[in-house]
Amino acid sequence: MQQANEIYSIFHEVTVNLQDQSKMDGSFVICNQMGEFVFWWRQYSKPKKNDDVKPFEIILHANNISKIILNFQDTACYLLISTISPSNMFQFSFPQASYYQLMQFSQMLAIKQQMSGSESLEDAMDFISSTYYGSETPKRHIDLNIIEGRIEFPSFLSPSGLLPQTIDVVQPDLQTSAQFGVHGDDYMSNPVSESDFKLIPNIKVLKDLVRDRGVAKDIRYIVWPLLCNVLPFDETKRQKMLELRTNEYISIRKQWKTLSKHQLKYFSLLKESFSTIHVDVKRTHPPEFISSVPNWSQMLTSILRSFSLWNLNVRYTQGLNDIVVNFMGIFLPHMNKELTADEVEALTFWCFSSFVEIIESGINAENMMLMQMKELKIIGEIISHFNQKCDEFFRLHHLSDLSFIISSLILVYARNFAMDDVIRVWESVVCAKSPASFLRYFSASLLIHSFPSISMIPDCSLGKVVSVLDKIFIKQNIGNVIGVSIAMMSKNAIKEPEDLPAVEEPIVSPMNPFFTLDFSSATIYKENGSLFI
Repeated sequence: MQQANEIYSIFHEVTVNLQDQSKMDGSFVICNQMGEFVFWWRQYSKPKKNDDVKPFEIILHANNISKIILNFQDTACYLLISTISPSNMFQFSFPQASYYQLMQFSQMLAIKQQMSGSESLEDAMDFISSTYYGSETPKRHIDLNIIEGRIEFPSFLSPSGLLPQTIDVVQPDLQTSAQFGVHGDDYMSNPVSESDFKLIPNIKVLKDLVRDRGVAKDIRYIVWPLLCNVLPFDETKRQKMLELRTNEYISIRKQWKTLSKHQLKYFSLLKESFSTIHVDVKRTHPPEFISSVPNWSQMLTSILRSFSLWNLNVRYTQGLNDIVVNFMGIFLPHMNKELTADEVEALTFWCFSSFVEIIESGINAENMMLMQMKELKIIGEIISHFNQKCDEFFRLHHLSDLSFIISSLILVYARNFAMDDVIRVWESVVCAKSPASFLRYFSASLLIHSFPSISMIPDCSLGKVVSVLDKIFIKQNIGNVIGVSIAMMSKNAIKEPEDLPAVEEPIVSPMNPFFTLDFSSATIYKENGSLFI
């Protein structure tokens, strides 16, 4: 008996990001066509008589889809669909108002596929109420694998997955570190101290030492601005540049503080960013030594708002608060001692802004999710080169696209480890010859070290991995993970664009309209052929 066509959901003002960077708005329909799920997007068009030209459209059938990713942000929702033949990735951007409708569709899809007709409406109602997540939910990223036209749901969207997942987190495979002759303590227990720092002749030597050893906590507030090219290595010029940096930050902060409510009302990009920042700051739960500082949340808000103004060409990305808090942890302990409150705020802002640019993660890019999918592919190639057993396991369990770490990667693992360990990882990242490449190798090393625990998950699936990944990551020996990352990168397994010879670029005037720093002064902290402004 032929099955009737059925429309499940209709969405409007859905934007498609095309490969040539252009964008189109249109309608998006999810339907059942002859028993098969179909995702159908069509560009808006006005009907014209005697016009045979059809509007641009995208039609994706479930049997040609390998993965669906739903990503819920405060300003928009994103749907990424990977196709099998040809292999492609389509990104659809939904307005914020579609958040609940997309969540409802996910629940409905799960019910239709996973619940039999014999189950009662009471059972369906239990499932719906148990799997609903509102605006405060951490479940803002849903991965759906499609295998032979059948969707595999994560545990929190599965009636059988509502029970707590249990897993024995085992010690990382010591053979991995032994294979590379790595001893984790070498990378954690002998940080660059104040006495060491005074003997270091230049920024290159400093970065080489910090990459391998890290920085002692008591001098991080001195060293990090040098690593981020915020202050000069030359100590005699450092105080003058600190004054300039602080004044520059205050001028940026003043820009948004002096906006009237009427001006902000029509400054849509900034208004949306400020709204997201307000929610992010409320969700931030820093360590006690930060939360005990009066007005810490106001400082965090000021830094994030200033960053939004500094980066007007892109929208504020949810989660940046977790990165900023780690930088606050470097400078806040020195407030009203070695540094003034404005200097603490300014250095946090500049180091954070520099870090986001240095790592080239695309966290502040418009097509962030697409950029991250490309990063995951490179990370997968590194894993395949160094640990075929891990790679084969991921492929066998449909985990080879590594989408389960995308949230962690976007935030540079800011939420996955204790603050001191996060900062230690970042010290190796910013001091690597190619920070972006090191982050890929670190991600591969972390997954290889976590593999023994992941492989023990019964009936391992994407949903089950996501539900326990934080518990697995935090148990890893950070020294071993860093050491293996450095060793793998030195073997240069994957040739990347950064391997091309560096070309000295001339210094040019900055384009940012809010930059007021005397440019002749800025040249004094040009180090290693790079200049952060």
